[in-house]
Amino acid sequence: MSASVGDQWRRGPVEAAFRRLRVPCLALLVFSAVMNVLGLTGSFYMLQVYDRVLPSRSGPTLAALSILAAGLFVAYGLLDFFRGRVSSRVGLALGRLLEGLAFRAGLARRGHVLEPVSDLDRLREFVSGPGFAAVLDVPWVPVYLVVIYVLHPVLGLVATGAAGLLCVLAAASEHWTRRVNARAHAARGRRAAFADAVRRADCGVIALASTQDLARQFVMLSEEHSANQMQAQDTAQSLAALSKVLRLIAQSGLIGLGALLVIDGEVSAGAIMAASVICSRALAPLDAVILHWRSLVAARASLRRLAGALALRRDEGPRTLLPRPRSTVAVQNLTLHAPGRATAVLRDVSISLLAGEALGIIGPCGSGKSSLARALVGAWPVADRCGSVRFDEAADDQWPANALERDVGYLPQEALLLGGTLAQNISRFRPDATSEAIVAAAKAAGVHGAILLLADGYETRVGEGRAVLSAGQRQRVALARALYGEPFLVVLDEPSSNLDGEGEAALCDAVRGVRRRGGIAVIVAHRASALAAVDRVLALSGGRVHALGSKALVLSHALEAQHPRARTTHVSTGVSQGGLKVVVEHGGGGGT
Repeated sequence: MSASVGDQWRRGPVEAAFRRLRVPCLALLVFSAVMNVLGLTGSFYMLQVYDRVLPSRSGPTLAALSILAAGLFVAYGLLDFFRGRVSSRVGLALGRLLEGLAFRAGLARRGHVLEPVSDLDRLREFVSGPGFAAVLDVPWVPVYLVVIYVLHPVLGLVATGAAGLLCVLAAASEHWTRRVNARAHAARGRRAAFADAVRRADCGVIALASTQDLARQFVMLSEEHSANQMQAQDTAQSLAALSKVLRLIAQSGLIGLGALLVIDGEVSAGAIMAASVICSRALAPLDAVILHWRSLVAARASLRRLAGALALRRDEGPRTLLPRPRSTVAVQNLTLHAPGRATAVLRDVSISLLAGEALGIIGPCGSGKSSLARALVGAWPVADRCGSVRFDEAADDQWPANALERDVGYLPQEALLLGGTLAQNISRFRPDATSEAIVAAAKAAGVHGAILLLADGYETRVGEGRAVLSAGQRQRVALARALYGEPFLVVLDEPSSNLDGEGEAALCDAVRGVRRRGGIAVIVAHRASALAAVDRVLALSGGRVHALGSKALVLSHALEAQHPRARTTHVSTGVSQGGLKVVVEHGGGGGT
């Protein structure tokens, strides 16, 4: 694990979760220690039978040894049972402690929502499985080798050599399977992403491409994944088979070598059998680790990715609670990069909005309108030294995690509804939601009457296999979700794309309602009708501010850009204390 990953581990939630589970983890270590001591029972039983019982022909001694060995074997079985139970519960507890954080970290990884959750599942399965038990037994391998050395140094050297060869095989497994496992993981991700994209697109994709063509593409991705999986499995199985052969050769070699030592009178016959059994017990954890090497490597990679993903989350320690924003929202010198991209989508953008204002954002496709909307609501976090988004003069990273969620409403371009009731979707699944607030948000979005016409009203379930709403209905329900709780800042990205005339009128009424109660509304739009309730307009071009000012001036400039013969008006921007200002120069009179 690299130094950076080690730092993430030491100060991250994963390390904190394991620290909270230190008592059951300590119990696992104690169980493993006692079990490995009891693992010597069979060897010493054979040693006593061959070296004491047979020469003395003592039946009572044999009976006493057998009863003692049987009791120790029962204790070993009980400890193995309890270790398995504790291990599975440690995995379950680990999931309970981290699954919420993992899901929230996935939400911040746009396009990789389930990756931290999958990593947590893989880590939890490994902790609960036999591979983790083998790892707990590996530290006891040297103890068994020392016992064999006590029986005879030559036997100890042979057992140590066999253990060394198995360690070399484990290192070879690391080298040979690393790239194959990485390719298999990437191929699995591409296949899952394709299937999820087709599922989300639903009829739209099927109408443009035949199901046969889609199935052919999915099969190609599956074959790529299967080929990598098969290569990884073949490598792992070959190494596992080779480790078993080495272990069997080592055991038989100890018996043969021990026989020579018995002939020379250096060891007893019982020592031969004891050394063989102890060698088998010493090499078993290494053999098991090689057998489960793929799951071990996958769990280690999952731990690294999970620790990194959770370490990127904002520190949720105690913070000074700030009053809810009520005055301004300002963007200062914002340069924004889309997640996973090096090229900036916004460059040096600055705007300032006061309570009661509404801003429209216009510009050609790819100009950065939706990117600015995501930055305003915190969907795309702003990197250090790349500007800031401030609420009442406080940067968004100065607020405690999730503190601004109740004061920010967002309607994205794709108005997706999550599995649940309409009431749950409107209330953003908040457990403390009230019926009054849900109905108020629906009325503000002009969708209350449409919901009442549904058979189950607000309890209508949407999502997979549930009620099918029209695009306009989904958008108006999503608008109600953005307005729920009367947030201070409401950002609407293309809110009228699926609305009819009645829906657009309801949208304008909703924006006016936000302004009347002292909130701020920001609307990203291509259609002028969506800007009826705004008083200021920001024009973006190439990720930069092209113009910012009153709606009439900026829209007239946009109209002139499309029809240059209509007027000869030029708009330039400059910086003032209030943000950016528009200077309009009329070609005929030279006024501003």
